[in-house]
Amino acid sequence: MASAAHFALATTDTTVALLSMQVPTPILVGEQDALTLSASQEMRGRIRGSEMRVIKKAAHLSNIENTDEFNRYVTDLLNKLHH
Repeated sequence: MASAAHFALATTDTTVALLSMQVPTPILVGEQDALTLSASQEMRGRIRGSEMRVIKKAAHLSNIENTDEFNRYVTDLLNKLHH
């Protein structure tokens, strides 16, 4: 299953569509996420108004691997949207 997901990520290029996104876009990625860290950085550069947060001491499951930092970021994001 993981190899199929990796293949899909490696062979599907949707980055052109990112240039047309015009909504605030949070990007969360674990600092040890070998699969998506570089793609997340590329997304950040292509989506105008996006905000990227790298979750320390986490890989692909940052909401589980560093719950406190993940929840802090999501709470901050929701608070920004509420005000």
